[in-house]
Amino acid sequence: MKNKKIAIVIVLIIIILFSIIMYWIYQNRNQYDAEKELADIKAYYKSNLDSIPRDITPTEAEERGYFVYDSVQGKIYNKDVLDRFVKNTEMSAENRIADEIIIVIYTIDGEPIIYDLGYKYKENIGYVLAKDATRVDGTNTEFTYIPKEYYEVVINYDIPSQYYGITVTEDFGISAGIISLTSYSEGYEDIEFARYLLNIE
Repeated sequence: MKNKKIAIVIVLIIIILFSIIMYWIYQNRNQYDAEKELADIKAYYKSNLDSIPRDITPTEAEERGYFVYDSVQGKIYNKDVLDRFVKNTEMSAENRIADEIIIVIYTIDGEPIIYDLGYKYKENIGYVLAKDATRVDGTNTEFTYIPKEYYEVVINYDIPSQYYGITVTEDFGISAGIISLTSYSEGYEDIEFARYLLNIE
């Protein structure tokens, strides 16, 4: 009888240990999968931006189908591309469609800042916003130091689509179009990522 109780205790201990090990493996597997997915996202967007010529001109960007704002010439190209992306992915859209857009904004010095904005890169991913300002000479800014964004691509991959939707708003105070990811829930802040002048061709 005593041996039977000991055997039962040993079996229970083995079951508990086995359960703990399996849970640990499951948790680590999920973490590994999440880290791999994140690495894949970063690699995809960085590769996209790296494939764009560093000295790309507004004409070349237009021909590639990017939305372009050339502040030197005061011109916008491919506005329909931006309109399509907003229509496909805005919060009020009946059926939000996976889409991606590259936006090129030229500074007054003619240097391109490039955004790669994607929606539903994978089913469980919301918006991903990658910004490449490495083509801008950071020393020409008012900053006393060169911000991180001037020497590496910055990728924001944690923009949940259940709380965010893409919008283009108009601020008549400065006569600018503002392209932003607008939050629809408390605790989430709006993300403004590009501006362009209104009433230009």
